[in-house]
Amino acid sequence: MRTHFFNVGHGEAIIIETCSNRNHRWILRDFGRSRFAKHTYYSMSIPRLLSRNCCCCYPLHFLMHPHCPPAQSQSIDAVLSHAHEDHFNGFKALYDQGRRDLFENAYIPMFCMKDLNTLGGVLIKYSIFLYRYYGPSTLIGTNAKNWLLAAPVLAGLSKKLWCVNAEHHVAGWGHPNKILWPPLQDDISQRLSERLNQYLEKNSLPEDYLNDESQNIRKQLDEFYSMQGKENEGRKYENDQIVQAISIIENVINIELDKNQKERLSNPIGLNNFAFKPTIDNHSLIFEIGGKKEQDLYLSDADDKTVVEMLHNNSISDKKYRIIKSGHHGNRGARALYNENITADEVINCCGPAHSKWNGPDISYQSVSGNLTCTDWKDGSNKWQNKSQFTINQSCCVRR
Repeated sequence: MRTHFFNVGHGEAIIIETCSNRNHRWILRDFGRSRFAKHTYYSMSIPRLLSRNCCCCYPLHFLMHPHCPPAQSQSIDAVLSHAHEDHFNGFKALYDQGRRDLFENAYIPMFCMKDLNTLGGVLIKYSIFLYRYYGPSTLIGTNAKNWLLAAPVLAGLSKKLWCVNAEHHVAGWGHPNKILWPPLQDDISQRLSERLNQYLEKNSLPEDYLNDESQNIRKQLDEFYSMQGKENEGRKYENDQIVQAISIIENVINIELDKNQKERLSNPIGLNNFAFKPTIDNHSLIFEIGGKKEQDLYLSDADDKTVVEMLHNNSISDKKYRIIKSGHHGNRGARALYNENITADEVINCCGPAHSKWNGPDISYQSVSGNLTCTDWKDGSNKWQNKSQFTINQSCCVRR
């Protein structure tokens, strides 16, 4: 197994190469860059990654030249951990460029969309509120729109879309591999949706506001997120289905709130923080992958409490990984791993200089590994006080 952690500054774009039964499989795990990412000599924007002037890695060459597919013994899959901009906007760029069926499979976290009171349904309503309030030019508005478009966009980019949760085994990734989060049981989703509805009643618009429009989007997304059999089997979608879903979503969210409605949305920042931080982050897709002798752990953006629950649910403790991809660009997960005596040969932090409030990764990851690597940091920056404790990569990608 080989990995390529591309230097996109503050964001994530990772290629995992596996080989099973003489068949090569490439996995593109997240593909995004934050709008707050600062330019450095080595970091690359999404357009540059999709141009000829970037790292010569074969899977990215395939993305740039879709009419030159790999040999039949090779295929490429996509994984979206969650739909925040710095993980998703590269996939959206591919779709907007007209790319279709690039991936053999695409994997996204399972959401329950049965009605507007489930977690998926409540988030649809919140996303409509937030996009209409903040608009397309803001990060909050973009993330709200991304959440609604994630499933149909990934369905359009792949031959099969899979909605997965804990204990799902991906047959084509070799053995062992395991989806660790979100949980198989829907208890956590139920608790989160109840808390979100309570917040909505106390701090925002009435619960029934936008129900008809939200229901319209829910019906579209339920087709993508609905339970697909016991093993959540992958599903092939027709292009017309995908285009219709995206069109309806965009038509609904692009209607502006009037002045009175905006005034009734009493705490939009709180609404965003409660819906997307931590809810979307804590529903991120987490997995481990590798061979019998070496395995890698890919944390997503879940907070420490959620990582603790993930480790407990999967009975993971006293274990050493080859690589751990740190949580939330290095800000989360270290203490949870340390408390369960989980270590790694190396911790990779997919980070770089970002907005002014970001202070760099958590030095507590030293308790997990003595080898801490960051994909990027701005030369000469003195804001990150613990910079000397990390290996700063100086190339277009970290290859392991």
